[in-house]
Amino acid sequence: MSILFFLIILLFIFNNYKAKIKTIDNKATIVEVSNYNDNNRLTLKINRRKYYLYTKKNFNVGDIVLVKGSVVTKYEYKTPGSFNINKYYKSIGVYGEIKDYNLTILNKTNNLYKAKLLINDNYLKIFLNLAKIDDDTNQKLKDLNIITLFSLSGIHIYFLIKLIRKIMFYFNLEQKIQDGIIIFTLATIFFCSNFAFGIFRILCYYLLKNIKRRREISITNYSLMNLSYLITLIFYSYLITNTGFLISYLIVSALHLFKEYQLSEYFIVKQFKIGLMISLITLPFYNNFNMVNLIFYPVYYILVVYVIFPLSILNNFMGSEIISKLIQVIVNLITISRFNDYKIVVSSISSLSIFIYYLLIILKASDKINYKILILSIMLLISIPKLKLNLNEGELYFLDSGQGDSSIFIKNGEVVVIDAYNNTVSFLENKGVIKIKYLILTHNHLDHTKEAEEILDRFKVEYLILNNYDDYQIKKSYKTKNKIIKNEEVINEKGYSIFFYDPLKDYNDSNNNSLVLKLTFNDTKVLFTGDIEKEREVDLVNNYGALLKSDILKVAHHGSDSSSSEKIIYYVKPKYALISAGIDNKFGFPSINTLKTLEIYNVKYFITWQEGTIKVKNNNNIKPVKDRNIY
Repeated sequence: MSILFFLIILLFIFNNYKAKIKTIDNKATIVEVSNYNDNNRLTLKINRRKYYLYTKKNFNVGDIVLVKGSVVTKYEYKTPGSFNINKYYKSIGVYGEIKDYNLTILNKTNNLYKAKLLINDNYLKIFLNLAKIDDDTNQKLKDLNIITLFSLSGIHIYFLIKLIRKIMFYFNLEQKIQDGIIIFTLATIFFCSNFAFGIFRILCYYLLKNIKRRREISITNYSLMNLSYLITLIFYSYLITNTGFLISYLIVSALHLFKEYQLSEYFIVKQFKIGLMISLITLPFYNNFNMVNLIFYPVYYILVVYVIFPLSILNNFMGSEIISKLIQVIVNLITISRFNDYKIVVSSISSLSIFIYYLLIILKASDKINYKILILSIMLLISIPKLKLNLNEGELYFLDSGQGDSSIFIKNGEVVVIDAYNNTVSFLENKGVIKIKYLILTHNHLDHTKEAEEILDRFKVEYLILNNYDDYQIKKSYKTKNKIIKNEEVINEKGYSIFFYDPLKDYNDSNNNSLVLKLTFNDTKVLFTGDIEKEREVDLVNNYGALLKSDILKVAHHGSDSSSSEKIIYYVKPKYALISAGIDNKFGFPSINTLKTLEIYNVKYFITWQEGTIKVKNNNNIKPVKDRNIY
């Protein structure tokens, strides 16, 4: 075990300190072609590395091309819980995107990668990771904690092999022939899956198991499983940072270590126990636990593994529209059965807590502690972040969300969201938020409302606050109270207040119709100005004058020079200013003129793409968030 641990550390170091390639001038094989935002996204394999390249031209899987260009990485959002695309790329073996390229097709083809073209059924492609489930269905399956059932793993292969063995037993085939057919089947799936690491790991395990039986080697199946994972890491070193690979290892290990716990003469009871185990094992990754969904887990398991999976294989050969529709109906029935009202959301826990969490499970597997101690310890671990949320004395976050606005205020467990462009949902889930007191949308522009419907769908929102003059495109009805703000309304809550200024009239312009509001907490006044422009600023100054004074200004319209006139800066007199803007945005925000105006009035400003997410505790405690992102 110590040797295994040492090798894994070496692999981690090797994978993280590979020389970064900045330019490409080499032959490459196109291993995947997919449509992405009206472009063809080519996955190019050069030696053992993969790169993405976007083009309008058409290419085929297996084409060999000559490519010359520069390798770039994506901007990383500096927001807790946000999706880190570069880490994700690295975890799937993609080392960047090729830009400013010259691409020449050569009269050569690599037929090894064309085996995937034999897979026609959409859901079989999903099982083999050759296609993705649509975003809406994917999120619903995540809520049910059964997304892993739609990725080919040991449980699917076990069922398939069991089925093949029954057929071979019926024909009375010799053991050697049976082994050969099973290994050939796994090898075929491996080729058709575009050399997926999950299938490679299972193939390794069955080859090792076959060698063990023939050579009569005294080694446990659990040791063989560990060895198969290690071999997979050697051939796919990038998996050392792949979350899916880690989850797979943890689940398979748990199924091995807790075999006695799973025993039951009733199939449904056994599947319930497996579901409970998988939910506990994956809790630190998915941050939610739903007892009602857990009760239905055996049904989900049977439907996916014993119905949808074999139907997708059958349909791959038959190409039946009836079977395709039947599969989709079953998937729809599964996703409709979500019970989000019974979901327990857990805040993201620290690395130390995760280590203790899994250490407790290992101690239980070794019979060092009993189930009562295990459950009580886990409950204590996952409740600490929730307790911190409820005891929060007041924190305002200006999220690094790209070219848009997203701000979140938390005090004593109450949550206020002011605009929701990007990274809002992931941040809230990272904090373990279930209920939102107020969702305030300053105006109806996508760079302020993009995630609004997702928030309304995924969280319990008590009040949705909108301005009086905008037509908000909220498509569905939600269980929330809509509150239309007219002017000079005040919300007073324990420990904080929100004062809404005008608009006193309809400006016939969504930007100028933005809600302007002042959030007061911990003796700190923060003025939010949406996307108002100078015309509206003049009216604000004329109507309110010194009443606009605030410690912190959320700069209007992402720092555009159409806003932030000297007059309003003079009356607000902010000590700090926050500018939410995306890196290299096409508008050139923030404007140099806006920054000069702030400098004239000695206002210290923070720009989100430079500083990342900014946290405010009071007017003397404002700084970038150190905690970055996950994936």
